[in-house]
Amino acid sequence: MALALIYTRDYDRAGLDRQLLVREEKSGRLTRIRRGVYVPSAEYRALPWWEQRLVHLDAVVGTRRSEQVLIQQSAAAIWGIPTIGRSFYVLVLARNGTHGRARAGVRHHARVLLEPVVRHNGFMVTSRAQTAVDIAAYCRFEEAIPVMDHVLRNDRGRGLRALEPEQLSRLAELLPAGRRRRFERVLSFADPLA
Repeated sequence: MALALIYTRDYDRAGLDRQLLVREEKSGRLTRIRRGVYVPSAEYRALPWWEQRLVHLDAVVGTRRSEQVLIQQSAAAIWGIPTIGRSFYVLVLARNGTHGRARAGVRHHARVLLEPVVRHNGFMVTSRAQTAVDIAAYCRFEEAIPVMDHVLRNDRGRGLRALEPEQLSRLAELLPAGRRRRFERVLSFADPLA
């Protein structure tokens, strides 16, 4: 994703009038992604929806006071793991009792970290394995299957090796029993040849 984000805070720091951005948005030349973040409309509209999702992730991370850890579908987008659905909610790891909260397009979820978080493509995300395990354990079956199918095979385009079912199962052992059963059901159905 090479789309440059335009922040109102940068206009403020440079002594420019942020109302210029509002006028550009009203004229259709800029699109407001979230409060304080704009992008050139023509370039944004030309992107496929999954790349538009990356623009939203970048905007959220760029406007937060503290660094956010992306989880589940948001982390999957950064890893290049295909997901079902076009939700532009950004899913982040909850901190300090904020779980379950949704505000300004950001949803905070409490998750047990099964592996250390990593920096990938400039974002703090759950590991590829944890991302797949969490989606299998916390999302609908039909949403989880394409994710599991994908991580069980090599991602040649990104140079990522297939994850081993045994590795995923070891991580899932750390989940509550009900979530672990959901994961096991997805793993048993998944097919890396799909």
